[in-house]
Amino acid sequence: MGELGALRHWSKTRLRVHLDVAADQEPKAALLRQGFALWNQATENGFTLSYVDNAGDAEIVVKLVPRSHFASGSIVGQATVLYRGNQTLSHADVAIDQALGEAETVQVAAHEMGHALGLDGHSGEGADLMFPYLHLPAAITKRDVNTVKLAYKDVLGRSLAEAPPSGKEPGEMHTATITCSGR
Repeated sequence: MGELGALRHWSKTRLRVHLDVAADQEPKAALLRQGFALWNQATENGFTLSYVDNAGDAEIVVKLVPRSHFASGSIVGQATVLYRGNQTLSHADVAIDQALGEAETVQVAAHEMGHALGLDGHSGEGADLMFPYLHLPAAITKRDVNTVKLAYKDVLGRSLAEAPPSGKEPGEMHTATITCSGR
């Protein structure tokens, strides 16, 4: 059912996120942050996400969108990543169905952040957060964490001062889009 694709990574673990949400969607923005925080907890503070007001200052831009935004009515989340030939990420855009309930928003936010962090593809194990279909509760499994650690083995093992600035890595740019279905 699921298949893990390429393992990509950012050149750093401190990332800026912009939540492109309307003022009346602020309660949903809190749920998005809750879902993203699951990765920080599961990786024992391996990632630091800071929230910025300007999309141009962010590596990751997240939008709440109507379901009609997606190519299929069953899609509830989508991540599009920009990366170089050496698999180093330089930008990610995440879209999440604005009509999801609270628990579903947290789960899809965490799942799509997994893609934004570099996990291309899906797990075949139903308990994994990176399983391709929405499922509750939102929980990052040891298998999910091990996959992220594999993608970041070189980045997490060095100080952030050694990491090159994002967007300065050599190589041709590529794009990948990954979707998550509600079933």
